[in-house]
Amino acid sequence: MAPCLVTYTVDPIWVNGFTASVAVTSRGIIPPAGQVTMILPANQAAQIAWDAILTVGNMQHPVFTLPAYHPNVVIGETYTFGFNGTYTGVYGHAYAFRLAGTLCDVVYN
Repeated sequence: MAPCLVTYTVDPIWVNGFTASVAVTSRGIIPPAGQVTMILPANQAAQIAWDAILTVGNMQHPVFTLPAYHPNVVIGETYTFGFNGTYTGVYGHAYAFRLAGTLCDVVYN
């Protein structure tokens, strides 16, 4: 069991776009953390986020930093944020979710 869990929900998906919700839970092994990263398939890009600050170093590796009013996911807590994304071709799920650099288990909805 990883020290964090991400529940990744995508709804809706439309032609060339999608809305994703990311619920991240700290299971207690890592210290409170305020940054979530993921890898998007090569044909996708994150565009707009809410309840997190989106930084995109390159299009497939977005970084989501929790806002000042909720700077950390503490042990036992779940924090949810969302984003809109674009894609070309066939939609595929994001993967390799990390909380403070630590790989998380993932549940896809």
